Amino acid sequence: MNLNSTIIGQLISFIFFVFFCMKYLWPKLISIIESRKIQIENDLLFIENSKIEINKKIKISMKEIEKSKKRAFEIIENAKIQSSYILEKAISKAEDEKNKIINKSYDEIEHQKKIAFQELNKKISILAISISKKAIESSFIKYNINDNMINKIISDL
Repeated sequence: MNLNSTIIGQLISFIFFVFFCMKYLWPKLISIIESRKIQIENDLLFIENSKIEINKKIKISMKEIEKSKKRAFEIIENAKIQSSYILEKAISKAEDEKNKIINKSYDEIEHQKKIAFQELNKKISILAISISKKAIESSFIKYNINDNMINKIISDL
């Protein structure tokens, strides 16, 4: 193989190019690659830490959700108990009120019954007296004696 000046020139150019790249470009490229590598490692580490932190927060959130569910269930149960207590109390109060009204009605009926008996007794007494007067007037007994007897009967009633 013949080595001619073109090949030697290209070889020198290539060596110069490689030397130039090694001297000026290569360190910058390596430092950029290294910094990028470090940044990627830091980002991956941050992502891992974030995943761990997120998992912790998810567990905490799940515990809080469970506590909230239990608390909500307790509140609902307490509300049910209170509503049944209030309902029973209202029923009892209504029952008492009903009994009061019924007793008051019975008392009113008894009172009206007494008044009716009193009025009936008065009317019967008046009728008896008028019948007695007529009977006495028709019999030939003295009026004064009968009048005293009638007044005595009226006062006894």
